[in-house]
Amino acid sequence: MNRCNIGKIGIGLVLCVLSGIACADLPKPTATIEARATIVRGCQLSNIEQMLSFNKQAAMTQSKVEAHIENTSQSWSIRCTANTPVSIKLNNGENFLNDHWRMKHQTKDEYIPYLFFQDSGEQFEYKVGEAVNLSATNEQQAILRFSFFALVDLNNGNQARSAGIYKDSVAITIAW
Repeated sequence: MNRCNIGKIGIGLVLCVLSGIACADLPKPTATIEARATIVRGCQLSNIEQMLSFNKQAAMTQSKVEAHIENTSQSWSIRCTANTPVSIKLNNGENFLNDHWRMKHQTKDEYIPYLFFQDSGEQFEYKVGEAVNLSATNEQQAILRFSFFALVDLNNGNQARSAGIYKDSVAITIAW
């Protein structure tokens, strides 16, 4: 501390004592701190990738096979702020052709087409790049409710497929 500061403190104490005023009664300088946060609506997801599996099928299978995945706390776990309008849309994946997503054989140039639906009754089809509005969440139910029902028709004109793994990767865009 320099001499000027020591002198000021000493003079202040002497003035308090000489004037008969208790130094504790003097007004203290005050300042305020304003704390502020802006909370915006939004969504978050816990898991980025999920597997939609049509399971193992015989190479000669000629039936329709369905697979299903739903947004739950065990899958993507997409949660949104209550009453937030949300939509989702799908991209064309890696092998899209003629209005069908297609799974490609792991080593051969062979494909199996499939479709996505919003419901198990296959009445509401997802279309590439077309936004689907979802019901907003609420205070009691923060997990966004939606499902994917995928359908693959293995009829393929009575032609057998090569054995192996077929796959595709489709991105879901969530907008709010």
